Amino acid sequence: MNALLALLIWTGVIYGIFVDGTFWKIYLGLVIAYTAWVKITVNPKDNPKRKTMMIATWNEPSDPTSYLTAEHNVTKTLVYLKKMNESQKEVHLTMTHVWGHAIAWGLYKIRRDVGRLPWGYFRHSKEIGVTCLVDVEGGSDLVPVTIMDAHKMSLIEFAQAISVKVNRAKSKKDNAHNEST
Repeated sequence: MNALLALLIWTGVIYGIFVDGTFWKIYLGLVIAYTAWVKITVNPKDNPKRKTMMIATWNEPSDPTSYLTAEHNVTKTLVYLKKMNESQKEVHLTMTHVWGHAIAWGLYKIRRDVGRLPWGYFRHSKEIGVTCLVDVEGGSDLVPVTIMDAHKMSLIEFAQAISVKVNRAKSKKDNAHNEST
């Protein structure tokens, strides 16, 4: 297939040069316009060599996931959760709330590296979101609950925001999830 594709490209090049140069005029015009646009709009500091090397070693662009496996001693966290749940009755704090909030803070600390790659150039995200999957109807369905800019919230505010969205999803009032299912 590669030989056939190369033959097609070379045929187009020869035809464009000797028979009709309209294709090359259009192509070169687009290349020049794109190059000028990139030079004007792209800040070279956004893609330093280290960032370019990091981007080049990622998986295919359609896979935005990353996985991390680590073991942590959470004995002190369990004691903290028990103390927090006894001192306040607004929301029941769980380990999921602690880890979700910790992930939000971690993403905020590395916000320089959080973003997307439109047209091959790194663009920083203006907002940082954390998504938790919530069990609905005894495990028959999982609802994604996303909290934006959770690093600006306290742990209790984060847990309350998740609880509001979870209750909405469990009571079938989450229109986005209802439409997707």
